[in-house]
Amino acid sequence: MINRIEANLHSICIHQVGNAAEEEGIKLSNTALTPEEDELNELLLRYFFDNFKDPEFFHFTITSGEFELNPIFNFVANIFDDPRTLLEQSVKITRHLYEQSSHPNIKPGDLVVGYIENVLIDDELLNAVAIFKSESKDAFLKLQSDGSNYAIDFENGINVEKLDKACLIFDTEREQGFKLSIIDKSNRNKDAL
Repeated sequence: MINRIEANLHSICIHQVGNAAEEEGIKLSNTALTPEEDELNELLLRYFFDNFKDPEFFHFTITSGEFELNPIFNFVANIFDDPRTLLEQSVKITRHLYEQSSHPNIKPGDLVVGYIENVLIDDELLNAVAIFKSESKDAFLKLQSDGSNYAIDFENGINVEKLDKACLIFDTEREQGFKLSIIDKSNRNKDAL
């Protein structure tokens, strides 16, 4: 079970990643964000963890057992070793995922890479790297009042209750390929994973 009660969102980076086969490109952010507002921090933690109700855990695998040959393993290990490299490593993650996105079913989207401290997993307090890709946007109504009159408008955004693709990687069991959990709700087609 994943418990986020003591979790602290250290920082996040947001990039856009397209489909390489469609030559959609990437858009890279040049700063890492540190959410200062408690409400925003809580909302992001809900987004990162609440969809992992009964997580199944895995490890990075590679046939030879040499995890350092897996680029994502290396990028994440670098973040765990020095969280100040989050922006640099998130850019590498984005570029790597883009280079791997040649299947026509892979959709473009917003990629969020976050570093989270103090996540409780099986009675062990751990740090985590979250890699989330949002491929769909929902419309949200905005109601505004000036006292006696209302105005209504809408915005498109990410619904924190519905995520498309997510990977939580925990700073434990490094010698086995890190402990991780994944979700892919947008692609039921295994070819697009």
